Amino acid sequence: MPDTASMVNGFDVETADTLDPELRRIVERRSRLLGPAYKLFYRNPVRIVRAEGVHLYDADGQAYLDAYNNVPSVGHCHPRVVEAIARQAATLNTHTRYATDLILDYAERLLATFPAQIGHVMFTCTGSEAVDLALRVARFQTGAEGVVITANAYHGVTTAAAEISPSLGPAVPLGRSVRTIPPPGAGEDAGPAFAAQVTDAIADLKRHGIKLAAFIADSLFSSDGIRPGPARVPAARGRRRARGRRSVPRRRGPARLRPHRSGHVGLPAPRYRPRPRGHGQAHGQRHADRRPGRPP
Repeated sequence: MPDTASMVNGFDVETADTLDPELRRIVERRSRLLGPAYKLFYRNPVRIVRAEGVHLYDADGQAYLDAYNNVPSVGHCHPRVVEAIARQAATLNTHTRYATDLILDYAERLLATFPAQIGHVMFTCTGSEAVDLALRVARFQTGAEGVVITANAYHGVTTAAAEISPSLGPAVPLGRSVRTIPPPGAGEDAGPAFAAQVTDAIADLKRHGIKLAAFIADSLFSSDGIRPGPARVPAARGRRRARGRRSVPRRRGPARLRPHRSGHVGLPAPRYRPRPRGHGQAHGQRHADRRPGRPP
């Protein structure tokens, strides 16, 4: 682990000499222009230039399966979403303090998917703002302050969200009413063991006169990394199904999937041919009969 004094934007600057000239130029420019709280993933940083669906693409056209970047439920750059954003930006871009139908239509559609007990919507602009509001709601409802989180969680950069984001590092201390626990482990007893850790953290809060307001977990504990899987994924190669259907080879998975120290997990996309053209087009996705690692 490099000395933190040599870290700029989460990158070990002492290794900059090992980068190719163009990437080194970008890293050095980044360190001059961006605040040190911004993180740069990987010892050899990835230069991402575009995205589509569930993949990110670097400058060489290599595709990466995106397992981190708040991928929209319909994928990156969905054409219907892009068109809707452009249409709205060309019509009106303002806040909620005016009487307009569009935001009410959207709220009605959202509430129709919720249990009947949830009757109102509050919109936020960022994840940090959403977490900050969730903390306010939880603390108002419970009259308590305590929060339990996992050990490398990231929840945002507002004052309240940063106090429950240990991944920001020692320069951003946790709040006095915050307790951390390890993420769930492996094995059949992982659930009960994790629940016991949460219970212990709540008990520690009580010993210090702090009542629990909320337990907050990253989605899929992504900031804490994905636990290692089996050493090998069974492969089925060269077989043909009944009626002459061609089987798609299954690729062997990585021996272990471990996150970077910042919590990022990303894998180069597998080099197998995707489903035939037309799959997913009902949802507006564009699928070409090409290998994911090649640019369109």
